[in-house]
Amino acid sequence: MHSFDSHGPYLTAAAILLLLCSCHDRGRTSRVAPRTDAARPADPGLYPRTFPTARAALADLLRRRRPVVVGFGELHQKTDSRPVLSALERFRREMLTELARQATDLVVETWVTEGRCGAKETQVTAKVEKSTDRPVETESEVVRLLKGAKALGVQPHILSVSCKEYDKLLDTQRGGQLDFEKLLDLITRHLRERTLKVLAYRRARVDAGAQRRRPPLVAIYGGALHNDLFPLKELQMFSYAAAMQKATGKRYLEVDLYVPELLDADETLKKMPWYARARTLSGADHVLVLERGPGSYILVLKRGVPPAAQSGDERPSGAEKVSPGAASGPGRSGAGKSGAGRSGAGKSGGPRSRGKSGPGRSGPGKSGPASGGPAS
Repeated sequence: MHSFDSHGPYLTAAAILLLLCSCHDRGRTSRVAPRTDAARPADPGLYPRTFPTARAALADLLRRRRPVVVGFGELHQKTDSRPVLSALERFRREMLTELARQATDLVVETWVTEGRCGAKETQVTAKVEKSTDRPVETESEVVRLLKGAKALGVQPHILSVSCKEYDKLLDTQRGGQLDFEKLLDLITRHLRERTLKVLAYRRARVDAGAQRRRPPLVAIYGGALHNDLFPLKELQMFSYAAAMQKATGKRYLEVDLYVPELLDADETLKKMPWYARARTLSGADHVLVLERGPGSYILVLKRGVPPAAQSGDERPSGAEKVSPGAASGPGRSGAGKSGAGRSGAGKSGGPRSRGKSGPGRSGPGKSGPASGGPAS
């Protein structure tokens, strides 16, 4: 996997293949069981609370739960979704500044394609882009998130897919179709391994006296399948939450971000036992927080927020403006979960750029970026 810094100024928004894809695409993920809350407490949605802003809601959760790792999962937007501001952009604008008060690192479910892996890389990229059907502006939103995190002093990290891994993602027995289960497994593994590596690095710096004497806070942003604390048995392999619980001494926090208009259009999530409360209690002037279980929360964001005009230098509240050279943008990352609550092979991830001009990745043992970070 890559640290965002390592790609340098070559990388641009056009190069990001958003993995934030959707296992919620039922037609393409029929072999993956749908996510339900069956494993959660008997009355999910207890203790509903409302806050004037998403930032205030996040501040409350961080204060009360004191996590070491936070896994943010979104309900992904697609090209046919209602025209509202995405969860990804709201996270950057409304929550990133609050998160940066404590977080040292942000691992984003997106990867870089450098054109080194030939036809298989090209085929996988094209199939992921087609299946996830993400809006074109999602790429720019991911780039702005990475740059915004860097500007606030949070080290961003992205994933890396090897040529051998690309080869395994195409099912030769099914006419070269994209194997969504293998993609889900690959994403879960990379998110888990990268986050654990970053966490170990930060802890080592604290022990060596090179970093502030308090536990690091590492955040992960992607689709709401991999972050699930209470997955069904058949979906456990696609969640990194158990590993985070173990590594942090049960100080892992799951936060799902739902745009209400997208939630209302999702037939599977509308069957969840907490949906009635989400529908009734959400509104245009507040953010609703529902607790589904210990350490597992839903943030139902404000209704009726239009997709405002977005410029490349727009920044989260409280952040300094990012100059063109201040933070290198990702080159060709790809991946975006496109699924409601569940990320999946449907994730829209996959590098879009196919040229070889992208910088190489830092190898094992190499020192991290100047701002601090483990070797990739």
